[in-house]
Amino acid sequence: MAQTKKVTVSGTVKDGGSNDTMVGVSVATGKPLKVLTQTDSKGHYSVSVDDGATLVFTYVSYGTKTIKLNAGQTTLNVTLKEDNKTMEEVVIRGYQKEQER
Repeated sequence: MAQTKKVTVSGTVKDGGSNDTMVGVSVATGKPLKVLTQTDSKGHYSVSVDDGATLVFTYVSYGTKTIKLNAGQTTLNVTLKEDNKTMEEVVIRGYQKEQER
């Protein structure tokens, strides 16, 4: 069985509206998806993946972006666009524990 070549891919993730870098964007690959890392405080990421892998970038209230790497590609800068529709799907639950005094 031939071994797949690994490459280190790095880049920056930016907001499509403001062009600001995005902190905490999940970078995943594989089936099922496995999160490899999240972007740092400057929007940078670096992952080691199989050559030609597909990377998936996700962030709450932004559209998911799926990109297939070209053979030998080591740099990938990504822009995510806000997806206001996803906010309708968020459910927040709160719990409180009371003690008798």
